[in-house]
Amino acid sequence: MNPGEDLSSALERLPGVLAASAFLDPPHGPRIYLAVTSHADPTALRAAAIALLGDHEIPATPDRIHVGTAPSAAREIGALPRFTLDGFEVHRADHHAHCAVRLRSAGRVTTGSGEEPDTRTGRARAAAGACLRAAESLDPDLRLGIDGLRVVDLFGHEAVLVLVEATAARSQALLPGVGLVERSVEEAACVATLAALRSWAI
Repeated sequence: MNPGEDLSSALERLPGVLAASAFLDPPHGPRIYLAVTSHADPTALRAAAIALLGDHEIPATPDRIHVGTAPSAAREIGALPRFTLDGFEVHRADHHAHCAVRLRSAGRVTTGSGEEPDTRTGRARAAAGACLRAAESLDPDLRLGIDGLRVVDLFGHEAVLVLVEATAARSQALLPGVGLVERSVEEAACVATLAALRSWAI
């Protein structure tokens, strides 16, 4: 696990934090994004995040900690298990990319697949879609889709941004996620999608 992902996981263990993304080396120091519950205290969470960064010997100031409140719809839907990426495979043929993923949660492994045109964005969408199909397999009433996905430059780093549309029962939510491209755009899309799904882990 890279330092940013390790720190994000630690930040997500803070009370009231639903999801976290940590970018450790943009210009002017680290930048932290926190999605929090409506009853969380942003000032207290910024202080807790700065203390946690200090434990990792990473200096930061409050203006580098960005706190956003998750929409109420996400709280009405209920909790999803916390997924980790157990593995993925990409096969490219006939101008299409097929991605199969394995997600692990509490000792269970679930799988999903997706197929899109063989472009950089297409391969990212295939990976994100595969993650969503794997998550859907745990609940027949759960519907997940990609509302939008882009491969972008984020503070000088290539990243995948995804917006997941989630529906369960009569509730709906839009869940954002981001993943830095380090080894492959497909892996970054998986990281972004799982970060989006974590905002339901309430």
